[in-house]
Amino acid sequence: AAEERAKRTVESLKIADEKERNEISDLVLKVLKARDAVEDYEREYRDKVRELSRNTDLSEEAIEARLTELREERKKRDKELSNGRKELAEIVDFKQELILIEQGILK
Repeated sequence: AAEERAKRTVESLKIADEKERNEISDLVLKVLKARDAVEDYEREYRDKVRELSRNTDLSEEAIEARLTELREERKKRDKELSNGRKELAEIVDFKQELILIEQGILK
């Protein structure tokens, strides 16, 4: 689960100060959940696109509208992930940032 991954990640950062550790832990968890949501939506997105491609009754306009809706939902999830990463990057030091990049939490 995301909570367990966040715990292991924060342990690897070796943060002595409890307040700082808690703050970073909350943001790591936020990023992990957002990343999971993006990955889950990617699968859902492909399934929905597959369904659209099989529906021969849809007009071009209907397909365009549905694709636009799907893309907007994806952008929303991407933005949540991006915002979480930005918040996290602003409070960690560079050594911690390196660890978080290695683990795929930051870019």
